Amino acid sequence: MNRPIREILKLVWRLLREYAWKFLRPYLGKLVLVFFAFIAFLGILTLLVMSAC
Repeated sequence: MNRPIREILKLVWRLLREYAWKFLRPYLGKLVLVFFAFIAFLGILTLLVMSAC
């Protein structure tokens, strides 16, 4: 019973990966930039909070 479920999940993962890569690739650079900007913002906020204490 476990094997058919595993095969179906593999197939769904492969399909999702193909379509996600196809649609997200143009936005990948922007997503990475936003992610690093968010990390930098959190770092600056942490430094400000630590210097206030």
